[in-house]
Amino acid sequence: MNQFQAVAPVLSVGFVVVLVLACTVTDLYNRKIPNCLTLPAVVIGLLIGALGGGWKGVFFSGTGIIVGFGLMFLFYYLGAMGAGDVKLMAAVGALLGYPAIVQVFFYTAISGGVIAMLVLLRNRLAKQAARNLFSLVVSFFLLRFSGLKAQAGEAQLTESVGSIPYGVAIGLGTTAYLCFGRIV
Repeated sequence: MNQFQAVAPVLSVGFVVVLVLACTVTDLYNRKIPNCLTLPAVVIGLLIGALGGGWKGVFFSGTGIIVGFGLMFLFYYLGAMGAGDVKLMAAVGALLGYPAIVQVFFYTAISGGVIAMLVLLRNRLAKQAARNLFSLVVSFFLLRFSGLKAQAGEAQLTESVGSIPYGVAIGLGTTAYLCFGRIV
């Protein structure tokens, strides 16, 4: 074992903490997660993987990128989150690797749900959110059992209840994983 293999996990955790802190701040204030934070983190994750574990380390980081990106891409495709959120999760995957990114994803989903509920309650939008959810569920089942084909997002929402800065949820989810370990 070379010296770098011993410090690679510490470097990865250090970089991921700085990354999610910076992205949380930019998402809160600008509602954007810039590429200048996420893309270098992907490269750094791959470099740490390579120097710490050779090809096995690159595979570990690369799998984290693919899984992190893949878990979030569907939500981006459906319009539920921005591309910066997807790239941030891929960058976290590069730094923490697979299977840690799956655990981060679950913690992030819980954090995002709690944040969303708090925002809905604070803005007194819980009833509107419930109506929107009901409309989506009814539309899904009507289309599903009627045999009709529909495009994604075809359900008619009466009024949007807004959005949350999901980079904050990713930051909280990553921090929770680092503090508490596996959730499932």
